Amino acid sequence: MFNAMTPAQLTAVLSGTLRESADWARPLDGFQRGQLKSAGSIGRHLAAELAGGPAVAARFRADLHALLCEPRPAPATTRPAADTSPADTSPAGAVSAAVDTVVAT
Repeated sequence: MFNAMTPAQLTAVLSGTLRESADWARPLDGFQRGQLKSAGSIGRHLAAELAGGPAVAARFRADLHALLCEPRPAPATTRPAADTSPADTSPAGAVSAAVDTVVAT
């Protein structure tokens, strides 16, 4: 499972790894090389996230505004029109009549 980190958290991890690497004995072992390569990857991904973040956020806000604020056509109903027979006075009939009223509006 992937746990997303904030840019501040990524920067802290990156700087900590780079700071520690200054004290590592040379030549580096496989784990240490992997840590430095991961730090480089963190820097690259963080730069891409920061560069694209404002555009992605603006697109999200525009899409959300369109979904919440712009009028949409009424959905087509599949219920038959209310018939003119005597009203059903049972609880189920009352619920059905209420649903038909909501759908009609």
